[in-house]
Amino acid sequence: MVAKVLSGIACGHNDAADAEAWVSPDGRFRLGALAGAWAKPAAVHIGHTARAAARAQRLAEIADRLARLAEELGAVRAAAEQVARDRIKADEEWRRAPIDDALRLAHLAAAAAAREVQIAQARLAEAEDRRRTAEEAWKIARDRFVADALDMRLPENLEALLGVESALNRYSDGLGRLAQAAHELRLAVPELLRHRLRENEARADVTNNEERLACARTEWEEASARLEALRHAVGAKVDDLKQQLAQAAGALHICDGTLAQARKAASAAGEARAVATEKATSARDLLQRSGETRALAVGKWQQFVDRPACSRHSGHRVSGHERAVDHRSCAHARATRRAGLVRPQTRRRGLVACAEADE
Repeated sequence: MVAKVLSGIACGHNDAADAEAWVSPDGRFRLGALAGAWAKPAAVHIGHTARAAARAQRLAEIADRLARLAEELGAVRAAAEQVARDRIKADEEWRRAPIDDALRLAHLAAAAAAREVQIAQARLAEAEDRRRTAEEAWKIARDRFVADALDMRLPENLEALLGVESALNRYSDGLGRLAQAAHELRLAVPELLRHRLRENEARADVTNNEERLACARTEWEEASARLEALRHAVGAKVDDLKQQLAQAAGALHICDGTLAQARKAASAAGEARAVATEKATSARDLLQRSGETRALAVGKWQQFVDRPACSRHSGHRVSGHERAVDHRSCAHARATRRAGLVRPQTRRRGLVACAEADE
């Protein structure tokens, strides 16, 4: 039976694929799909005597182990008794020890103070982080401010910037007054044209009335001459001629009244024209003063801006001819703006161009 079982087990260094079970001398084995390996510390026999000797050896080892465990148990019990005696002694010393409430309170206070110190240190670290962040942001803003100042040719200190701001405010006020004067001038010009048209019409009416008066006077003189001639020639027709003469005198009186009304209308038109001319003159004077104020503000602002620019670019000089050409171009741009022919965006570009030309 054992031989049949052993004959079904393959043995060798290599696994036999056709065998159900396989073992190897180095301790590897396989039983169906289950495979593994095992090794003994030393080779032993598998007979009855060998099993009895192995059993006796294990019993002896167990007895030795039990003896060692008994010794260790005695040592542990002795240590436990010593610990109990030490605990009793410690309890007795604890009962005889003085009260340490003040020390415990001091320890608690010290622990609380330590916690507060840690909290304060954490807050200090957070504040330091915020300070570093704010300092970095301030440096970035300062660098950006300096770069913008260099790009716009503006000073970096606050006092000079306040001066520039006041100059720009004065320039803005002068520009507003200039725009108001131009607006008033544009409003006054159509009124002046209407008054001139009325004056021309009144003058034409006066001329027509004077011509009619001259014709009436000529007719009256001719009628008077004929009357005198007829008085000497025909005495019977005197009354008819006197009646015609009275009619001519009435027509002359009507023409005189019409001429007087025409002269009054011409006088009123002349007065209105004088008022419109005075308004236009005042608007032109205000526009001229506003232009002078603006030119003065632009010059002051340009002189203020050119001081740091000259220190940085002292090697570049502008010739008199180029400055005269630029000023003529700027004067043309200002005249175009006064006439109201430039849109607001174009006006701003013209101002920038004039400022660059002044530089």
